[in-house]
Amino acid sequence: MCGPTAGLVMSGVSGIMQIQSTLAEGKAKQDAYNAQAREAMMNNDLAMKQSEEAYFRGGKERDQYERQFGQYQGTQNAVAGAMGRDNTSGSGLDLVLQDLAAKDEDIFAINYNTTQEAYAAQSQAAEYRQNASNLKTAGKNARKMAKYEATMKGIGTAFSLADSAGLFAGSTKTNFLDPKAETKLNIMKNKPRKWTNSQGVDNFNSFSDVRYTT
Repeated sequence: MCGPTAGLVMSGVSGIMQIQSTLAEGKAKQDAYNAQAREAMMNNDLAMKQSEEAYFRGGKERDQYERQFGQYQGTQNAVAGAMGRDNTSGSGLDLVLQDLAAKDEDIFAINYNTTQEAYAAQSQAAEYRQNASNLKTAGKNARKMAKYEATMKGIGTAFSLADSAGLFAGSTKTNFLDPKAETKLNIMKNKPRKWTNSQGVDNFNSFSDVRYTT
């Protein structure tokens, strides 16, 4: 059987291990949250790149269309000139204006589709960033909570060791009734006491040097 000192040491070691385990668990939770946050930010980067690519493709498509329209318009002007048709007035001008209106509609459609695709990617990126922020906050809170629990366990361990070491032995509490005088006896907490007949406690002769705790 181990002595009081060995018991205190074992209790202290056990308390320290519990504190270390709590802190390690808090750090592990924060690391896990941070890993998820990093993954979310990677997805954010990918979504933003998709947005940039959408604008790039849209711009490329618009430039190509304008080149093709310019070629078409040049051909139409050449045909009109060969036929002696005036494109600055009358039906010739009407055809030119119709072509320009069709061009504006096509350019608008290209820009609209580009914007929609890019916006969808940017919205997704914003969700990833918000998710990453929430995960980081959750990780910090988990670490803070672990430190708080560890602190409470440390305080509890310290008080428990102090109590076991008899640092609070000066406190008293009524435990027993004196069978002769029929009065209550105040017993020192966590302090060995030898019971003798001279104290009028005949029924406790066999409990000599026993530690009575409350």
